[in-house]
Parts: sequence; structure tokens; C-alpha cells
Amino acid sequence: MKAQKSKRLQVTGKLVVFVSVMVMLIISALTTIFYISLDRVYQNWIHSSYESYDLNIKTATESLVSVLQVNYDRYKSGEITEKEALDNAKAIVRDTRYDNGNGYFWADTSTGLCAVHMNPEYEGKERYDEKDLKGDYYIREFIKNGSQPGGGFTNFFFTKPGQEGTFAKRAYTIKFEPYDWYISTGNYIDDIDSAVAGYHREKILNIILLAVVALLICFTGLIILVKFLHKITAPLSPISERLKLLSDGDVHTPPVAVVKTGDEMEVLSQATDELIGQMKEVVDDITLHLKNMAAGDMTLPVTREYAGDFSTIHDSLILIYEQLNRTLGLIRESAEQVNSGSSQVADAASALAAGATEQAGTIDQLSTAITEITEKAEQSSAHIGQAAGYAEQTLSRVEESNKKMKQMLQAMDEIKKHFR
Repeated sequence: MKAQKSKRLQVTGKLVVFVSVMVMLIISALTTIFYISLDRVYQNWIHSSYESYDLNIKTATESLVSVLQVNYDRYKSGEITEKEALDNAKAIVRDTRYDNGNGYFWADTSTGLCAVHMNPEYEGKERYDEKDLKGDYYIREFIKNGSQPGGGFTNFFFTKPGQEGTFAKRAYTIKFEPYDWYISTGNYIDDIDSAVAGYHREKILNIILLAVVALLICFTGLIILVKFLHKITAPLSPISERLKLLSDGDVHTPPVAVVKTGDEMEVLSQATDELIGQMKEVVDDITLHLKNMAAGDMTLPVTREYAGDFSTIHDSLILIYEQLNRTLGLIRESAEQVNSGSSQVADAASALAAGATEQAGTIDQLSTAITEITEKAEQSSAHIGQAAGYAEQTLSRVEESNKKMKQMLQAMDEIKKHFR
């Protein structure tokens, strides 16, 4: 029973392993696809974030230039004086903020003069030959990139208010022609990286969540799979145990109950039940006929029909009955012949016995005669010749009696040998 249970567990285990591997491969493939898609989305998001920062400073600068143009148009229309227009322009550049007050603007001329800056230390300073903290002529880059149609971006290294150290910065510059101003603004790269790092953390959290969900799905699916496969393979245990008993020659233990699953398991249990039933009927019928044969009854007819390959047993039983009946008939005929021969031998024995009795009587008569002859021989020598004649007759009859006795003894020996 334990061996059968082990085999059933092996079947279940194999199914569990097979399906689990398939599920794991599918989930792994889906997880990989989702991870690649998620990573691509985040990469696009990060790229878009960097682009959005660039777009933000570009849009802010273009908006500022638009305001400066409006202010300059007021001067051109005579609404304000040139000095008022210039003072308004400087105030607009110096005081305009964006991005929650963190973004600001400055203006340099084509000669490198800092025309406007929020920091008074820079305003009015010639910076054409100034280098950033990495040794690059960043003002020249502003002028060069800002001279392009639509402006341009410049990467440089600068200080950061309230902090010590060197910080990477990305600026956008566009030229405002009326005043020969190169209007610039920028973002610190570490601020962009900090914002992007948040996306990275969110990405990692989502990947971890994805892995946890995948593992939970696998674990839950495995539990459901084990229960489902156990439900499917559970009938195999009693069926295999009953078939093991059948292989050991047990046909009388009741068969397993037929499971109503509507699938191959129901067919298997039904076939097992029918097989054991047929085997029991065949064994019972054969046992009945063998008992009758042992009791000497050769007249019981073989009426049960055996299905399939069992039909040869039916034919064999009929043939055994026919052969035994034929053999018994021959024995009966031989017995009758022996009985007839015995009667003849008995008659012959009776005849021999009668002859022996007759011989015995003759011998007694001869003895009496001899006695009488002897007496007469003693009484009279005259009758010697006559006694001699009688003696000769007597001897002749004795010889004849001896001959018949030998015949009788030979006949008796033959009778004894025949009965042996």
C-alpha cells in the first residue's frame, strides 16, 4: 500500500513539477516582458524628464524674451521712453522667477559684459574670458549657442547658492537683438538627477512589487495546482491497490467504487470494477466445475459465457468434460469385459473343483480297494495273480488321477495370475 501511495505521489509530483515549470516559465517570460516594458517606460520617462527640464528653461526664456519684446514695442510706439524701456527690461530680467522661485535669468552682451544679473557682483562685469569651475569658457559658449537660430543649450560647472562645491548646470540661451542681450537661465543637474532618482526609486519599488506579485501568483498557483492534481489523481490510489490485490490472485475483495468524474478516471475505475467482476465470475465458475469433477460428477453443463479471451476457458472446460467422459466410458467398457472374463474363469474354476472332488472320491475308493487287496493278499496267496491285476489297474488310475490333479493345479495357478 505504501508503495502504491508512493507511486501515486510520484505521478502527482511529476505533474506538479511539470505544470509548475510551465507556469514558472510563463510567469518568468511575462515578468521579463513586463520588466523590459516597465524599464523602457521609465527610461522614456527619465528621458522625457530631462527633456522637460530643457523644455521648461527654453519655454521660460522664450516667454521672457516675448515680454521684453512687448516692452521694447512700447518704446518703439512712443508709449515709453528709451530709458524707461531699458530700465523695465533690466527689471524684467532681474526680477522674473519661475519653478517656484528657484529659476532666474541673466543677460550678457556679445562682448561678454554681464548686463543684468540677480547677483550685483556679476552685473556690469566683463566675463568674456571667464572660465567655469572646470576651466571652460562658459560665457563664450553662451554667446555661441545663443547665436544659433532658436537659441541653444550649454553645459557648465558653477557654484550653487547656500552650498559649497562644484555643481553641473545646464543653461539655455537666446539672443534679444534690440539690446544685444543673450538671455540665459539654467537648471542644476543634481536637481534634475534628484528628481530622476525619485523615478528610479519608484521603478525599483515597482519591480520589487512585480517580483513579489509574481511569487505570490506562483505560490498560490502551486497550492491550487497541488490540490487540483490531488483531486484528479486521488482515485488512482485505491484503483492501483485493488489491481495489486488482483495481481496477487485476490478476486473476492470488493472492487473500488466507480468515480463519477466524467473523464478518463471514471472510465478507468469502471473498467477496473468490470474486470474484477468478470474475474470473480470466471474463478467461481471454474471452481464449481472442478469441485464437481473431484466429486465424480461429469454431467454439469458449462452454461456461462466468458467474454473476450476468457472464451478459451469456456471451450477448454467443455473439452475437459468430453475427454473425461470419453475416458470413463472406455474404463466402463473395460470393466465390463473384465467382469465377463471373471465369470468365465469362475465357471472354469467350478468345473475344476467338481473334477477334483470326483478325483478325491476315486482316490478314496482306490485306497479302500488296495486295503481290501492287501487283506486278501495276506489271507490267500492264491489270489496273488488277481491282486497283481488289481494293482496294475489301481496304478493306472492313480496315474490318471495325478494327471488330473496337475491339470487342476495349473488351472488354479492361471486363475490366481489372472486376478492378480
